[in-house]
Amino acid sequence: MSQWKLMLRKKHSDEVCHTQMTVRKELEETTHQLNNIQSLKASNLFSVENEKSMKLLEKQQSVCQNELKRPEQEQLSQAKFRQRRKLKMKRLIEKHPDLATDYDLALHEKVNKPVCYVNVIVEIANCGATADPNRRSNLISPCMPLLELSPRLKDRGFNLSRSVTYWRLLPRRYTSAGGKRHVQTVRVRLIKANNDEHNKHINPYFTTNTLNHLKALSMRLVSLTRRTTWKKEEDPALRLPC
Repeated sequence: MSQWKLMLRKKHSDEVCHTQMTVRKELEETTHQLNNIQSLKASNLFSVENEKSMKLLEKQQSVCQNELKRPEQEQLSQAKFRQRRKLKMKRLIEKHPDLATDYDLALHEKVNKPVCYVNVIVEIANCGATADPNRRSNLISPCMPLLELSPRLKDRGFNLSRSVTYWRLLPRRYTSAGGKRHVQTVRVRLIKANNDEHNKHINPYFTTNTLNHLKALSMRLVSLTRRTTWKKEEDPALRLPC
């Protein structure tokens, strides 16, 4: 029993969720700070403030250990459940092969390589993509919505839903509940919907051209009026129509 438990832990050690990674990182930082303060305790540099901070760090360390223990136990129990279900399915297929044929029951014994659809997403997004407007990162903003990205993946042979495809992209908000599900992401973000592609009406062009012509005509009339006034002042005997 203990060997099987160790085998399950070794098998699922690499499959760490986002919550475990966050808590484990916080636990490592807390442990590092606590070790630094405990090293001062052996010397004469240990003060009252260091003692208070050491108690707070010890409390935080215990909280992180409890938070990390719960998802690890859930992961182990889920692995046990999947293993038992697989054994039950195998025994059912061996005892009742006709039933397995009727209901299309089969076990996938072979371990295949993971699909590389993440690289395919980057390849599709590079076609007609735009760079970061601030030029501060290598972010790719594809000029296509999610409804167009999913069919292109299906054309390549990857039958993925829209939600699974969106989880592989960068979320708009990392702090949201849905943003925490974006774990294995690529540097691709969908463009926001805008109104730049609406049909342009002719009235704004007509109004702008009319105003420009009126402005040019008024400037021309002002210049002619100034010239006429100057000639009238230069020759008082000159008669000009009013």
